[in-house]
Amino acid sequence: MRSGKTYAASKGAIMALSNWVAREFEEHEITSNCVATGVTETAITKKMKYDLTQKIIKRIGTPKDIEDVNCYFASPTTSYTTG
Repeated sequence: MRSGKTYAASKGAIMALSNWVAREFEEHEITSNCVATGVTETAITKKMKYDLTQKIIKRIGTPKDIEDVNCYFASPTTSYTTG
């Protein structure tokens, strides 16, 4: 059985939770964001083939891509980015 539905539902739930946290704690100037990556290069994904023609970004992400976006959200310069 493929787990696409379960994966999509759980990813959507995390996004909804992040949005709720952003609204709930806004008065305390606490922000909340989530990073929902696409296919990312790992030891497992290196062995697989992906059709990237339907993707907005036509490449597989790298661990550095994920690191960069997480460092961005962890920095104080994102105090106006939430939800």
